[in-house]
Amino acid sequence: MIGIFVCTYKRPVVRDCLLSLIESVEQTSCQDVEIHVIDNDASGSGKQAFDSVVSESNFPLFYHLEGTPGIASARNRCLELAANRCQWLLFVDDDETVASEWFGGYLSVFENSDAVAYVGLVETVYPEYVKDEVRYSGLHDRSQKPHLQTISSGACNNCALSIDFIEKHQLRFDDRYNSMMGEDSDLFERINRLGGVILWNAHSIVYEILVPERATRDWAYQRYQWVGETYALRKKRYMSRMGIFKELVQSVLNSAVAFGLSWLCFPWPAKHVKFYAYFIRNRAKVRAFINA
Repeated sequence: MIGIFVCTYKRPVVRDCLLSLIESVEQTSCQDVEIHVIDNDASGSGKQAFDSVVSESNFPLFYHLEGTPGIASARNRCLELAANRCQWLLFVDDDETVASEWFGGYLSVFENSDAVAYVGLVETVYPEYVKDEVRYSGLHDRSQKPHLQTISSGACNNCALSIDFIEKHQLRFDDRYNSMMGEDSDLFERINRLGGVILWNAHSIVYEILVPERATRDWAYQRYQWVGETYALRKKRYMSRMGIFKELVQSVLNSAVAFGLSWLCFPWPAKHVKFYAYFIRNRAKVRAFINA
């Protein structure tokens, strides 16, 4: 059984996500598949969107409430549901839509390798309202990699996890990340450190529309602040003191370089925004490494 899991919180656009998943699955002949929606809003605001698509599917869809707030708690509910039920768990985010060949791309890699996790590309879609300083900064862009390239990190906005491996090592998302981001990066760090093979799946692409509330330089700066903080939290958990010291020194140097470049590039808004976000990320690392 393959379980596709979508965690949602007060986003009506989850309906578009589910419709794209149904279409992608029905492009294949796979019968052992089901979709689970985990609503992290205790009031059940996602139920209406879920009910509106159930009749569109020829395979099972399930709706669950997770009352403990936070993305780590919602994703852990997914792992609990998948245990002893699914061979593979696929994650996508509720504000994404998947390409029609997305599910078939995962089926093909499951048949041809021994990896315990796969990660695919999230391609950002820029509506007309996005200002050039954000659109051309590159801060929301991810790069495609060669198909089946071995990687050491990942995220749960487009991925597949082997439930056998997850349960063998009793892996769960760390609820310390409930109030921020980074719970998925932390899980992939542990998978990698346990010797699990993580491969890039270039054949399964999802699309994320940059919504108005995220299409600002301030949101990008906040996001990079979180990225720096959670990176340092993760490394402090797993690295030696010498390793942490080296990371701290490198982050200090990177902060200085990024700050200088941001002001050298002030006449070019997109480049200024990019380098200033890099400065914020590295400054956040420095502060997090120093703090107990």
